[in-house]
Formats: sequence, structure tokens, C-alpha cells
Amino acid sequence: MKDALIIVTPIYEDTQSAEQLISELKNEFKNKIYIVAVDDGSILEPVKIDILNKVNVDGVVLKLVKNVGHQKAIAIGLQYVADQLDWADKVVVMDSDGEDNPDTIKELLKKLDQDDVDIAVGHRRNRSEALQFQIFYKIYKFIFKSLTGRSFGFGNFTALKSSSLQRIVKMPEIWTHFAATILSSKLRLAECPLDRGQRYFGKSKLNFVGFALHGFKALMIFSEEVLVRVGIFCAFIAFLSVTGGLIAILLKFMGIATPGWFSVVMGVFILVFLQTGTLTLMTLLLTGIVKNNSHEETAYSKFVKEVIEELNEVATIWEPDGKSTVKGFQTLKHINLFANPLEKMTQLKSIILNELDAYYLKFQNEPCSFIQKWPSKKNLHGWYVILKEQGFQDSHIHPGGWLSGVIYLKIVPPLKKDEGAIEFSLNSKNYSDLKSPRLLHRPAQGDIVFFPSSLHHRTIPFTTDTDRIIVSFDLIPEAGKY
Repeated sequence: MKDALIIVTPIYEDTQSAEQLISELKNEFKNKIYIVAVDDGSILEPVKIDILNKVNVDGVVLKLVKNVGHQKAIAIGLQYVADQLDWADKVVVMDSDGEDNPDTIKELLKKLDQDDVDIAVGHRRNRSEALQFQIFYKIYKFIFKSLTGRSFGFGNFTALKSSSLQRIVKMPEIWTHFAATILSSKLRLAECPLDRGQRYFGKSKLNFVGFALHGFKALMIFSEEVLVRVGIFCAFIAFLSVTGGLIAILLKFMGIATPGWFSVVMGVFILVFLQTGTLTLMTLLLTGIVKNNSHEETAYSKFVKEVIEELNEVATIWEPDGKSTVKGFQTLKHINLFANPLEKMTQLKSIILNELDAYYLKFQNEPCSFIQKWPSKKNLHGWYVILKEQGFQDSHIHPGGWLSGVIYLKIVPPLKKDEGAIEFSLNSKNYSDLKSPRLLHRPAQGDIVFFPSSLHHRTIPFTTDTDRIIVSFDLIPEAGKY
């Protein structure tokens, strides 16, 4: 798949359009594409892997447990590509409704082939919306340029080089507005004029209010520039009001002003000065707040940090007897993290339960007994493990569980020979000579990995001095002592 073009497309309650798009992509690129379809919490029309299998296209369907919005769905898809598809060379982001034409992708890629281009964006030559919508859009573009100093004429339809992708996904703004993030990234852009296609089916789910909110989020990306410009404008008006007041006073002393005129004019100038002066001070204050917060951690990183801090309050033991942990700490046997009323553990439990539901729904129609006998009660037992330098976990299983999982809170950097990765096989201490297939997963921070509790798994030792911190858990079929 190293020469395959990766297509990231969000889908929400529109599998018919998505099927049409994937079929056209197949006809256009044959077997040289890899689809990352992000199902944005669809309920009526959930996206299944069959959508790819029908036309024999390689790819993956990322099922979100709830609707997070179009922009966040794109961010999740791109983050997946950056973390999991290390062979990615070029990535295209496009909507699945047909308005982004598959036959124009090659025009974007031609722009991307230039050495001085990092990202190619599709500039819309025409729009098919109603007249009032187009008028509003032109007004919005004028306001956007006035407040930010930038022209904005493209949407989500873009092509990125792998190096650009790695930069974009590290920008927290991507979770707010994808296109505006590109505009603010200072990467080298090439605009490619493209005709906007017709929707395959139905109408856009984005109403006028939604469009206005979408535009406001783009302005939020440039909040500091917007505030500075608003502050300068307010300061200028305040200056004019002071100047006008001084002229009015001068005319009063010269006896030119008519009776009653001076008091009215001065009242207006004073009111304007107080209002604009207050707005100036407020914008200066807000600019400082925005600047100070621009380097804050993303909500996700902050949550992970808080989880780790909370785990520090839980007792651990070095290389506990009867456990697989070597050169590391593990929670005491009798401690269940999810029975602890700690705030972050409660949130983490909720996340796991939601992911378990999504996991079951994905495979519920499979004839596998493992799925068909899925436990009706979700009893979770959790513990955490800290591996130090040269640390690892021997091959083992979880005999008390039905399904097991790992959440990676802190990982080691990419090392040679897959150090720090998790490996699945049928091999163990007792079956070390068994020549069974092996599956290796190099985790990224935040990954949740599910696997049958009866499957042998181990951690490959690593040489870096970075701690590897995980939370492990078992879904236990029946309530009882672990």
C-alpha cells in the first residue's frame, strides 16, 4: 500500500452518497487508494466496512460513538492517518456528498507535486447554493478579510504531503476549523480552481445558523488578529471623539456655538469615547488572554495528564509476584481502578464502556461465538502498569476476563525493532517453540486496543528511559472476585 493515495472522508447519515463516492474513487484510481471513512456517530445509517468491501477497496471505517461534528471528524481521520499509516505519502480530504469531484483530485495532486507547495487546496469556481446564501457568503468573505487580513476561498477539499500532515495534526486549531487551520499554518499553499459538483442525493444538513457558526469558528482561529484590529478601530474612534470634543470646546469659547448645541454634542462625544475606550481596553485584555492561552495543552492532553496525576495516588508494587511485569510497577492485585470513586477514573470508565458498545455493535451480526455470547453485564476490572527502561511484560493471558484492553496514556518514542510495541500470538513461556502467526501493534498515545482475554500478548522491551504508562482492563462475564 506504500504507493496508495489515502482519502479521508467524514460521513454522517448518508451511506448512499458515500457508496457512490467510493465507487467513483475506485473507477478513478483502481487499487491505488486507501479509504479512511469516519462515521460521525450515524444512528439511522451507520457506516459498515461493507461499504468498502462491495467495490473491493482497501481502507478502514472509524466509528465514532457520538456525533462530534464535521470538522472534528476530519481531525480524527487525519490523526488516525498520522498515527497509524506511517507509509502515507499523500493524503486527500474530501466530503462524501459529491460536491467534491473525485475526477478533480488529480488536478490537486499535480499542484502538490511542485517542490514549493506543501498543501494544495481546491478553490471553488462556482457555487450551487441559493442566491441569498451566496450573498451572505460574499459578505462573510469581506468581513473575514477585514478582520483577519486574509482571503478565504477554499473548504475541506485539500491534498497534503505527509510532512504537512504531521504539522497540521499537531495544531490544536484543527479540532475547531480545518480550512482555517491550514490558512494559519504558514505552510506553502497552492490554490487549484475547481468546479463544485452536484450533491449525489438529498440536501445539505448545514442550515443558515450552522453555516454562520462554521464561519464564526474560522474567525476564532485568528482571534488574536481580530481583537487587535477591533482594538485599533475602537481606539481610532475614541481619538476622533476626543478631537471632536476639543473642537466643540474651542467653538464654545469662541462664541460660535448656538444655545443647546454644545451640551448635546459634548454628551455624544463623551458617550462615544466611554464606549469605544472601554471596548479598546477589553480587546487589549482579551488579546492578552488569547495569547497566553495559545500555548495551552489541548483538552485531550490535559485529560491524559490529569489521569496520570490521579493514578499516582493509587498504590503500586515493583515487579509483583505472579504477574508478567518486568522492570516496572503494577497496581496491587486487589485494587480495581474502576471501583475507585476518583473523578478521572470514572470518566475513563465511561469512555471504555462507550468504546465497548461500539466494538460490539460493529461485530454483533458476525456468526462468531465470542460475539454471540457477549456478556450482558459490563463488569470492568482495571489496573495500571508503569514500565521503566528495559521494561517489558512477558507473554500472558487474562484467564478471568472475556475481552481485555489497553489504554496507552504515555508511550515511548518510535524505536528500532518495534521496541515498546504490543505483540499478539499463541506463543507463551510454555509454548515458546510454537510457530504461530504474530500481530504487532505500535501504539500511539490515546490508543485503546481490544483483544480476547484468551489471546497471548506481550510487550517488546525498550531501551529509552521514557516511562511507558498504560491502563489495562478486563470485561468480566459475571460479577465476582477477580
